[in-house]
Amino acid sequence: MQCENDVQFKQVEEYMLYRKLPRNLRQRITDYYEHRYQGKMFDEASILGELNECLREVRITAMSQMTTSFMLVYLTFFYCVQIRKICVMNNTK
Repeated sequence: MQCENDVQFKQVEEYMLYRKLPRNLRQRITDYYEHRYQGKMFDEASILGELNECLREVRITAMSQMTTSFMLVYLTFFYCVQIRKICVMNNTK
């Protein structure tokens, strides 16, 4: 299964380059495949096993920062929606 996914994705990459698709569209397609296979396109454990301890720690820090940033954006959006609902409710009374 792993090998089939690798071959399929490599074909998709080659097709995108052959058709000279815009970079943002190529990224969207790549994101789609990554989401669809949810990490099954690569052996993350093997990749991380090849990294030295320092690089693994840097990766963990980077992933933590990305998660924190995502949560901040999500919470800001959530609270903005809640405030908007309250404002709408107050205006209808």
